[in-house]
Amino acid sequence: MKTLAAAVLLLAASHTTARADVTVTVDAHTNVVLGGQREITSSMFGITAFGGFPSVVADEDYRARVAPLRPGCFRFGGSVAWFAPKEDDLSWYDTPEAKSAFETTLLFGARYPFGRFLPVVRNLGAEPMVSLGGPPPYLTQEGTSNPSDFDRWAQYCAAYVGLWKAFDPQLRLVQLWNEPNASWYKDPRASDKGTSAADLHVQMANKVAQAIKARFPDIQVGGPVLCWPPAWPPAQTGQRPWYTFDTWTRPWLLGTKDTVDFFDFHVYDVSSEDFAVQTEMVYNEALLTQGRELPIWITESSYNLNDDELGDPKAIWRKRMLPYERLLLRGMLPQTDKLAGNLYHDLHAKHHTLLPGDAAQPDPAYWLLWILRDLRGTRVVADSSDPDLLAYATMEEDRVTVVLFNDSEAEKALDLGVSMPTGYWTGPHCRSIGQDAQGACARLALTPELQRNGGNANGALKLPAFATVSLDFRMQNFAQPSSARVTREYFGDKTLQFLKPAEPVTFRLKTPSVAGAKAWLRIGLLGPDETESLRAQLNGAALELRPTALQDLPLDAATLKPENTLEIKLAQPVDNSKLAVGFASIVLETTEPARPSTPESESPNRQG
Repeated sequence: MKTLAAAVLLLAASHTTARADVTVTVDAHTNVVLGGQREITSSMFGITAFGGFPSVVADEDYRARVAPLRPGCFRFGGSVAWFAPKEDDLSWYDTPEAKSAFETTLLFGARYPFGRFLPVVRNLGAEPMVSLGGPPPYLTQEGTSNPSDFDRWAQYCAAYVGLWKAFDPQLRLVQLWNEPNASWYKDPRASDKGTSAADLHVQMANKVAQAIKARFPDIQVGGPVLCWPPAWPPAQTGQRPWYTFDTWTRPWLLGTKDTVDFFDFHVYDVSSEDFAVQTEMVYNEALLTQGRELPIWITESSYNLNDDELGDPKAIWRKRMLPYERLLLRGMLPQTDKLAGNLYHDLHAKHHTLLPGDAAQPDPAYWLLWILRDLRGTRVVADSSDPDLLAYATMEEDRVTVVLFNDSEAEKALDLGVSMPTGYWTGPHCRSIGQDAQGACARLALTPELQRNGGNANGALKLPAFATVSLDFRMQNFAQPSSARVTREYFGDKTLQFLKPAEPVTFRLKTPSVAGAKAWLRIGLLGPDETESLRAQLNGAALELRPTALQDLPLDAATLKPENTLEIKLAQPVDNSKLAVGFASIVLETTEPARPSTPESESPNRQG
């Protein structure tokens, strides 16, 4: 990757005379709390490592490249057949031979020596997640890769997790299978390609979860690990639009409500807005079917390139890095009350890799996670006057980190103000990436200057098109916010309602009475082509509803009732069978005294 030697970004010692395009205000005195979540955790920036981790163990240079990203989680493909006896014998897991095989297998052999991986994971400040699959031959259903005897398979999975626990007693995260909706419909025990395949998988998952928890009550078990978002795809030959929601997501949530601790799916080539709608939908559906706030993990996320584009820096920038940054900053970080973690795919794979074999030449996508490496800890207020200038900020011990992303084709001039609960600060230390003259990703060299005013920093900033900057300030003391901006979301009584001519859809939304609250209505649409004419009413009052995926409509909180009625309908007939309302909710925001921050491992929604 190139480094632009010129100072393309300037934080001036005093405001420029030119009028700023955008005002960004960072207030580290005020914690931003989404639901019960006060933090942005390192689990939001984890890595799936189905490939590449032997190099982390063996190569200090490779490990030194991974460590600065501060990943919160590494996910491994734990094929049970790799560490199983040659013949059916559960007692083998209690032998020295089992532990020896788990640890002393060749680093670059046919199977991974996870016993050598786990201490390195912990030394990197991360936690492991194991993905269960791959039964041994004597437990495999003929013609499939699926287990034949679910009860016996469950016992093997529990014994196998015991091996992991022997080498890492703090192991917490276990995932049931990988992408079953892409293969279980082929199982001869499934009578069709839909609900019965999911029901078969649910039977297996429940038995495995119960067996693991009987031995290890502290383990968090998750699934179904869908190969795409929970209602995807919008269209597929022979299937109803958004069919996965009815054939996999709902059956899974209904069938695992007493056994599974988190919902899990993969995200490839999905826009940030569509992702946000799907996340809200599955969270809403879990509340309806399970009566609980079910944490969500994204255990693979990336954007695909064809073979010709893999070595094209311009394609990597436009088709992978920018969409992925939007997915993180527009789709995921506003949803951390629902998302427990997100894992980039993959550490090292042919079509998705952060670090190829040469650690000295990271894939350009590496630098995005490097820019975001310190966006951890207590989330604090970062307000931007421009929706295309995204701003986030966190406070971690004595550091305040501000991340700014100019998601537009034009350079933007900013007025930047940062208020910190300290008498003196140093910095900021800056990292930045942007687009070079050839349209590829480049690291930007910076010479920042700021005006100091006690605990405040003020200046002017010019941020080039599609550039991202991270500013780290160091305070003279460890601090906590004194107030909190708290948002709470109240969901409607249904999900996935298709919009048809002359057939309005109705949602009922219960909300408490909260004095002084700000309020807005959040609506997620599936499949709009942005030409439809829609009508909406809340408690009989008309609302202006746009045909876009995700939108927040401001409300007067004083007009809300204990139970509110929302009606949405087509104003004119359209030929769009994919058009549906995915979910509806009312969001209330209040300002409250701050509560002390909890350690990351005890954060709400992290434990299930």
